[in-house]
Amino acid sequence: MDNRKILSKLDYRRVLHEDDKRMIDRLEQIPGFRKLIDNTVVKLQGKILGIEYQGNGYDINAESAPHIYQRLKRDCQILGMTPAPRFCSMWSYRISSFSVGGDPKRIVFSSGSIDLLPYGELDFLAGHEIGHIMCGHLPYHMLVELIYSTRLEDPQISALAKIIKMPLLDWYRTSHLSADRVGLLCCQDINTCLRVMMKMGGVPMKYFNQIDPEQFLFQGKMFEDMTKGTFNKLVSNMTVQAASSPWMVRRAIELYNWYQSGEYEAILNES
Repeated sequence: MDNRKILSKLDYRRVLHEDDKRMIDRLEQIPGFRKLIDNTVVKLQGKILGIEYQGNGYDINAESAPHIYQRLKRDCQILGMTPAPRFCSMWSYRISSFSVGGDPKRIVFSSGSIDLLPYGELDFLAGHEIGHIMCGHLPYHMLVELIYSTRLEDPQISALAKIIKMPLLDWYRTSHLSADRVGLLCCQDINTCLRVMMKMGGVPMKYFNQIDPEQFLFQGKMFEDMTKGTFNKLVSNMTVQAASSPWMVRRAIELYNWYQSGEYEAILNES
């Protein structure tokens, strides 16, 4: 039985990580920038990707996968997202997901995510992607993805991209920390979130039934100790620069700290 609370009036700005909120506010304050992104990047990329996933994916709907579809619709209900996006899966045995803007919006799961995660853990993954949508990340995510794609061949555009892409990629990584909070609000169990992160971090399938979230938090504490000091921080920052999301131990620590802060419980109790 699903006893999760419905958070239909969730204030998504309240959930945003501080660095995420700061960057979004800066981008939104640039006159005409959001409208430009919506009318160009989102519209064009949305059409291209919509065709790609319709032609090279598997639609998840009430007829093709009714049990999963109803669960995902329930996740949207819990987080107050209406209308629900389209859902599909693509072949990959990495546990992963992503969301695409445009009309309609779409959440894409790897087939491995659906096979390897029980419903509660899939709720976290779905909530994470709903978080990206509801927090307003998608237009800027699509801009970052376009900047890093091979579609930019114009020299002037490429020159501009080189200037802005590193700060945007830093924000892109930080936006996952906000989306993780929404994932927790969706599945409503911190250990479930940590189990997903551990599986995404590399736990072999044969050890799935032995997962211990406390051990992963301890690993995260060791990582924090290793990266103290100016030189170690510099090395850590350099090595993560090419990544599209924060390292899993950092995500786990960040989410657990937010959970421990009392903000998670406050949001649930106010609903």
